[in-house]
Amino acid sequence: SVIREKAVESLGEEAAQVFDAHMMVLADPEMIGQIKETIRTKKINAEAGLKEALFDLYQQGNNGDFTLYIGNNITTSAATTAKVIPDTVTASNMTFYALQGKVNHLVITGNSADPISMDQTLPTGSKTLALGIVHFGTDITLRNISYTGSQMYLNGHSLSLNGGSIGNGFSVFGGTDSGDVTGNPVITVNSTGSGTWYFYGGNNNGGTLKGNPTLLINNTVSGINTLSGGANLGTVDGNVTVSVKRINGALSNYYGAGIGTAANPISVTGSVSNELDIAAEANSSFRMSTYYGGALYGNINGTIKNSLSGYGGWSSRGPYVGGSGRGNIGTNRGTNAISTTLDASNYTTYGPSIIGANRYNGTITGNIENTVIG
Repeated sequence: SVIREKAVESLGEEAAQVFDAHMMVLADPEMIGQIKETIRTKKINAEAGLKEALFDLYQQGNNGDFTLYIGNNITTSAATTAKVIPDTVTASNMTFYALQGKVNHLVITGNSADPISMDQTLPTGSKTLALGIVHFGTDITLRNISYTGSQMYLNGHSLSLNGGSIGNGFSVFGGTDSGDVTGNPVITVNSTGSGTWYFYGGNNNGGTLKGNPTLLINNTVSGINTLSGGANLGTVDGNVTVSVKRINGALSNYYGAGIGTAANPISVTGSVSNELDIAAEANSSFRMSTYYGGALYGNINGTIKNSLSGYGGWSSRGPYVGGSGRGNIGTNRGTNAISTTLDASNYTTYGPSIIGANRYNGTITGNIENTVIG
């Protein structure tokens, strides 16, 4: 070969003989087949590369901000997405959850160009990350990537679903599955995707989120089944804030403070702020079905503030409940325990049936103030 001839000229015949062995390898069909199989296998098992990258961040992240590019379609195993920090962390047992305290904010993108936009569509060439049930241990932004799975736990950290990110329908929790966690999770939704979506500021199945969860719904591809500022089951030891600017479809169930059951009511130790100002054109597709400013079942020590305005309307006559289904609200007789401002002047459908206090039972300590416009 030309390379060998040049090696003979510069290094001599003896030194150049090493190229003879290389040429024999390249001429061996069996060896070439093994190399191709290794490349093919590594591409299929791209999860190993993902875990190596996460392990690098674990070792050298220094609580900084990073962007992780997913260059292949990756299906993660349950071990990678589990709520586990191994006793001795290695590249082979690395988890997303183990990044807590190591990385402050991780952007995950599946597009090499990674355009910054508010687009509701996936950019051409973007990859897919299959997550299953995932526990994150750091603030996360998903951008220009297709992601699939069923449940996403932030464990007190924040999440941004940004332009170009498309999911298949998740239940997203600012807290954890069960147990106690500390943090002030902010869930910012600028894009969703297909499937059925559920967003909760708190925990899924019990325990306490010590902090102040915030849900910011700025845009969606389609509707949302359930929006809960607090927990599905459990306690929020803090204040709850929800702001909705646009939903392209129906919001079937809204619970400002959380959901709960008769046997396991939720609890919020602070106050609840609900603001739904649907800023869109007059023919907005937004439709509300059921609204509780408080909880379905639960107790709220602080106050509830409800502010509804903008475009869209209701898919039926409600109900709109300013307080809770069942439970106690407030502790101070001298304040407004529940205040509501409902501006229906731009609605393109009828408004709801209005219940300013609780729907069924419970004690409300304080005043109830309702203002209805339109």
